[in-house]
Parts: sequence; C-alpha cells; structure tokens
Amino acid sequence: MNLHSFVKTLRIVFGSVVIAVLVVVNLRIYTRSGTQIAHDAPIHADVAAQLKFLRGAIERGADMDMQRLFPEGRLFMNCLYGLANVEAGLREAVDSVARGSFLKEAQWAMARVDSAESKVIFPTTLRPRYGVFYAGWSAVLHAGTLALQPESARDPNDANALRARCDELAAAFSSSKTPYLQAYEGQAWTCDSAVAIFALYACDHVLEPRYAPVIERWIAAVRERMDAATGLLGHRVGVENGASLDGPRATSMCITIRFLAEATPELAADLYTNYREHMMTTCAGIPGVREYPKGVIGSGDVDSGPLIFGISTSASAVTIGASRIMGDIEAVAQMVPAAEALAMPFTWNGEKRTIGGLLPVADAFMAWSQTARPWFAKVAPRRYAQFVPSWWRLPLQSVSTALALLIIYGLLRRKNARTGSGK
Repeated sequence: MNLHSFVKTLRIVFGSVVIAVLVVVNLRIYTRSGTQIAHDAPIHADVAAQLKFLRGAIERGADMDMQRLFPEGRLFMNCLYGLANVEAGLREAVDSVARGSFLKEAQWAMARVDSAESKVIFPTTLRPRYGVFYAGWSAVLHAGTLALQPESARDPNDANALRARCDELAAAFSSSKTPYLQAYEGQAWTCDSAVAIFALYACDHVLEPRYAPVIERWIAAVRERMDAATGLLGHRVGVENGASLDGPRATSMCITIRFLAEATPELAADLYTNYREHMMTTCAGIPGVREYPKGVIGSGDVDSGPLIFGISTSASAVTIGASRIMGDIEAVAQMVPAAEALAMPFTWNGEKRTIGGLLPVADAFMAWSQTARPWFAKVAPRRYAQFVPSWWRLPLQSVSTALALLIIYGLLRRKNARTGSGK
C-alpha cells in the first residue's frame, strides 16, 4: 500500500469511527434509563460491571494513581467503592448470599481506608485525629459495614471501634466554636462536616443511639451561617467562626445534600430546593450542574475538575446520587442518560469503565451515584419544578447530525474529485 492509499484508508477509518461514536452517543441518551435502580431493587448489571472494574483497578494501584492527582485520591477511591457495595447490599431485594458478597467487598475497602498509606497525608494533631475529612468518611464506611450485618453477627470489637470513632467526632463537634471541623491545619470545608454528621446518624442506628443532641446543635449552627443570596452553604469556611470564605460551590453542596438527606431531612430539603434553583441547569439542552451559582463566574480546580461552560462534570455525577436519595425522579431520569452518553462507557470482559478507564475515580463516583439509596429511612419519589426541557436532546442530535453529514460530504467529495481527475 502506497502512502496515498494509506492516508485515504486512514481518513475513511477515522471518519467512520467518529460517525459510529456519534451514533452511540445519540442512542444512549434514549436507551440508558435514569430510573433503572429503585431504592430497594437489586443493582443493575451495568453497575455490577462497573464495580468489578473498580475492584480490579484498585488492586492494580488505581487508588495510588489517584493519590498522585489529588491529596485524598486513595481514600476517595476506596471509600466510594466500599460505600457503593454497602448501598448495593442494603437493598431489600438482595438475598443473604449477595449481601455477604457486598459486605466482604466493603470490608476489603475499609481495610485499605484504615491502612497507613491512606492516613499518611492527614494531620495527627487535629481533633478528630487525622482531621474531619478522614475521620468522617472512614466512620461512614465503617458504619456501613456494620449495617450490612445482623446485630447478632457483629464482632463486638468492631462495634467498639466504630463507637470510638464516633465518640471522637462527637467530642470534636461539641468543643468546636463552629459547626465545621478542620480537615487540615487551618482549613475547613462544609461538606466534610456533613459527612461526619451522617456518620454519627448512622452510628445511632447500628449501635445504641447517643448523638442526636450533637446533630441538633449542628443543624442550628449551620442554619445561622447559610448564604443569604442562595440559601446554600459556603464551600470553604473560616476555622474560627465558620463564615464562608468563597461562597457556595456544587462540588461540596452535592456531597452535603447527599449525606444530610437522611440525617437532617428538613435542612437537606431546603438545601436541595435552593441547589436546584441556583446550580442545576442545562448547557445546549444537556442537563448538568454549575460549579458556581447562576450569575457567578469562577474557575475549576482539583475539586471540581475542568469546567465546561461553567458545568462541573464531577458535581454532575455526584448530584445524580443526591437526586436519587432526595426522590427527584425527574432530574435522575434526564441526568443519567446524559452522563452515560457523554462519558462513553464500554463493557469488556464483564467490566464497565467510563472514558476508557483512564480516570477510575470517575467510575467510582458514577457507581456510588448509581447505587444511591437511603440507609435507614424510606424516601418517596417527589415532583420538583422541571429544569430540563422536554426537547433537551435536540441540540445534541442536531450538532451530531451536522457533523456526521460534514464528514460524509468530505469523504464523498474527495472520492468524486479523484474519480474526475482519473486517479
């Protein structure tokens, strides 16, 4: 094959691949259902395949790879994988054998969370020890592993270890001047303390309850510090008074809402209503979540990832889980097909991965969002104001069709030109 023939073949192959990708994307926005996982139904086969990929990726060192990208990467990968298994196992339709398998995976993740490699970046001088980020997420996963077990089957030493974690968290909240504990020396984020509050709530359900007064005081202190313009919480706050330092952001609010939905339902409902109004939007018809409130312009960072016309892909993925737990069927039904289409997931050898498996933490966030369900409460579906127009797929389809036609036209034009020249 001469160079000309090779270039011609390459051009045809590339054009065909692009058209095939466009076809798949446009099919997925119809065939991927956002309501395929009811709170108590077994997880969908797609989610099981994603969990299988995540287990293998973590075994191959993906959590350490993520640690090199952002400081909490290893902890996040293992916590999200563990929590997805917890929520898969908590479903009422799951039999005891499957529940035992999910428990085994959650305990495997918990062991990794408790390892020296996961703790090494976190401060030992703060209270709670290692800071509220580590203490909160690890306590939630620990509580989840106990929630999957009948009370009679729990190891008393394991239960005592969870109690010690939560007692330390409760003591830190009780002695703090603000509702927001430090994750690192001199640094505090609102969502980290929301995770820790859910840990206390979960502990009250798997062990003898004792933290309700701490939670009630926390709610009152948070309501005093809500953003006046949006009714949301600031992202990063001052450690002395808990005042917002940089305003609300979606990457913290979606996590906050997800964890507070069950622990503090009235506060979560207020936050979610305001979040829908100020953060959830569409871009060219495609549903997504703004990193900053409407009317506010900001840049992306390690928390949000790159912003696309102000939309945070990571916050959009996590919001799917928050919307599930809040019972927002309309939002989930639109956002899941959009995420599934644009992330271009594929399944190979029984393992599902998004964006080619290049960023496994993205798969972890999606799996966690797809398994989302309340742990101890029942949440009925609710109707919220529609924010996604019924024609949201039309802009994407129009652009895709135009691009496909341009590619076909270009290939045919070159073919006709060469035919006319006798070549």
